[in-house]
Amino acid sequence: MSYDEREPKRPFGPAAFEEDRPMGSEAGCLMGAEEEGPIRAEADGRAAVLMELLMELCLESLPESVGVARAEVRRLARLRGVSGQDAERVVLLTSELCTNALKHGAGRLFRLLVIQWDDRLRIEVHDTSLEFPTPRDAGAADESGRGYLLIGLLSDDHGSYLTTEGKAVWFECTVVNSG
Repeated sequence: MSYDEREPKRPFGPAAFEEDRPMGSEAGCLMGAEEEGPIRAEADGRAAVLMELLMELCLESLPESVGVARAEVRRLARLRGVSGQDAERVVLLTSELCTNALKHGAGRLFRLLVIQWDDRLRIEVHDTSLEFPTPRDAGAADESGRGYLLIGLLSDDHGSYLTTEGKAVWFECTVVNSG
């Protein structure tokens, strides 16, 4: 799938059910999976878990928010029993998405969602910018500009889509349970 999906799409995951909730509103800026639970669908007469919102954080567009996002995703991965190597890969890529939202996004807030189904984690970062990420040619002496490349190399899939508030950029990783 292409990282740059310029046609508007119905949002994936929790955003699909919250289109009219403004980003950063107090009525849901911070929500936990314990309240939401898995989203289910009937398949052949039995309930099957399609996806589960594990975490949603609304973060200020400040440099320290990237560290908060890393710590929370690392904590969540540990609680879910994700193996150390897979957890660190997800944390690194989360850091890249959040840093990009901080540097290139618009608005004073951005939203981080962690969604799981089966053995896959999907991380989404939402901001109010309408500009999609574009690859950069970072030179050997450049201190930044490689995050997009890392996301493409280390994730199983990645992309972006328009939302009612701006855009979402996401990646997915298959993870192994260590327990």
